[in-house]
Amino acid sequence: VIIAFGDERFVPPTSDESNYKMAMEALLTQVPVSKKSILAVPILQHSPAQAARLYEERIKEHVNNKNPFDIVLLGIGEEGHTASIFPNSALLTEKKRSVKEIWVEEKKMDRISFTLNFINKAKNVIFLVSGASKASIVKKIFSKSGATLPAAQITAAENLYWFLDEAANGGS
Repeated sequence: VIIAFGDERFVPPTSDESNYKMAMEALLTQVPVSKKSILAVPILQHSPAQAARLYEERIKEHVNNKNPFDIVLLGIGEEGHTASIFPNSALLTEKKRSVKEIWVEEKKMDRISFTLNFINKAKNVIFLVSGASKASIVKKIFSKSGATLPAAQITAAENLYWFLDEAANGGS
């Protein structure tokens, strides 16, 4: 089992904004998984560009490029982003890189993210979406008007699954 992070905020791993910290506290310290199999983004002592390159190299040591992951687990933001792929992001069209740094103006923060092309190579992609605040974007993603949203462009190599709670599904 290899556990990798599809995106990470460019903050120390001890920060409350760190996806690594959140995943460790909520899940990874609760299950029997070797720390060697957890591939964290190397944030400390690197620039965002260096961290992205190092992480990309580390990922490639563990996965093949055709179907890099059996499962990718994603969420969505209220504006339709997934991983750190925001609307109009260069990560939507990046074909050569699997991991890239990106400045997210809306969040005033650098992030490290898998690219859309790389995520779409995964065998199975699972979206977990909860909360009423996501209901309108979920509806848009599944309509023609939402086709350009990053989350709507996730296809997966084999299977794409959406798991919504009642509130994210518009209360129905």
